[in-house]
Amino acid sequence: MSVRCERTVKAYHVKWQELPLDANIKKWSVHVLNLDRHKRHLDRATLNQFWEILDRFVTRHILVTELLILKTFP
Repeated sequence: MSVRCERTVKAYHVKWQELPLDANIKKWSVHVLNLDRHKRHLDRATLNQFWEILDRFVTRHILVTELLILKTFP
């Protein structure tokens, strides 16, 4: 069985908010997180966003994996 990488790995790109997003990165399946150089107190909110997105991804991925296992080994 082959598994596509995009479905099993959650990718992030962290960048400074004032810098433009690279054209290649726009093509990738990544979640972009922006940090502000002058408002570093907002880093905590970005960190929380990172964990919320990752938590949703892991929860969904684990459920799909468990369903596949159940189908494969009844």
